[in-house]
Amino acid sequence: GVILHSKNYRVPTIYENHRVLIVGAGTSAWDIIIDMLKYAKTVVHSHHSKQNIKTKFPDQYIRKPDIKEYKENGVVFVDDSYEEIDDVIYCTGFSYTYPYLDPSCGLTVNKDHVLPLYKRLVNINEPSMVVLGLVRRACHVVALDAQVRYTTALLKGDFKLPSKEEMMNVWQKEVDNINCNGRPMSDLHLLGDKEDQYYRELSDESGIERVPPVMSKLRNVSNETKLENLFTYRDYIYEMIDDKSFRRTERVKKRERLDGKVAESIVFVADDG
Repeated sequence: GVILHSKNYRVPTIYENHRVLIVGAGTSAWDIIIDMLKYAKTVVHSHHSKQNIKTKFPDQYIRKPDIKEYKENGVVFVDDSYEEIDDVIYCTGFSYTYPYLDPSCGLTVNKDHVLPLYKRLVNINEPSMVVLGLVRRACHVVALDAQVRYTTALLKGDFKLPSKEEMMNVWQKEVDNINCNGRPMSDLHLLGDKEDQYYRELSDESGIERVPPVMSKLRNVSNETKLENLFTYRDYIYEMIDDKSFRRTERVKKRERLDGKVAESIVFVADDG
């Protein structure tokens, strides 16, 4: 069978009537699964994510824990269950690599995290260096834009960074919190529920225009909608009303409109930040 990484996945049709194993539970994994269910005989999904996926899947979807070992014609999982498999698609993310950096830069680059970074951005050991875009579970384009504006303000001298000791203390508190809760170090780059707080901190320190709270609220609602139904979460139109509110409207097909269906519209308001 075929073994590949999600970056090389193109079309589901070649897996028609195959028993396919998907490893991982990120965005690419779910997208491929939804694609694959139209063609594959079975889709075996191995992951350890604790996300509360409420989507109801067809019987051909089989949820499994982590892989224990591969056999000639299938896979044994950590619960000692076994499934016959034809093909494997790894949706296990990407490793960070910065081959142009050397130890004198003062950064430690691991496969899924870089340290030490102040505000997930500034190299504490060499504060004239910033590493852009290392955030997870965020509106990535919005986060990157905020980081660029923060960096521009820093280079222009619009504000000064705290001392190295102060920045290291802030970073160490984040590390201690992660360790105390038994979380992986890759969570140093995680925003999630603290996304709006992150934008507020960047703005307060640098004086840049604050990212509107509506952006984080929109991402959260969109993610909740996705967890509710992975098959239909794209069937909505999102329209910003102002800095704190947006409207989500159900996308109604022409035939449904002719049958009298009316689009459902809901207004969401962000909490005061």
